[in-house]
Amino acid sequence: MSYKPLKTFQVFTYVRKENSFGWVDEPNHINMEVNIFGDENGVPHAYEMYEADSDDDYYYASGVLEVDFIDKKGYLTGYDGIFSLPEFIIDAVEEMGYDVEELR
Repeated sequence: MSYKPLKTFQVFTYVRKENSFGWVDEPNHINMEVNIFGDENGVPHAYEMYEADSDDDYYYASGVLEVDFIDKKGYLTGYDGIFSLPEFIIDAVEEMGYDVEELR
């Protein structure tokens, strides 16, 4: 299945690299480009974010968004790809009309 961009925005935020052993570097305040992708029905299924003002991919993350429907209402119920889904992605999915309380 091929996804199309549903929402694109930029946000200034603190980011750092981290692995299972801890921080890899110190937090940096940078401008991130955020893309939310979805299907032809406008259901969000994936995200990516990267440093907007750079040509390298030092700060890059992507993953999936898990959306369930109950009585035709959409709920963001999970994600994968990074340790903690940023609030600005949760907020963006909420602005698209989905219930996100399970991830707050």
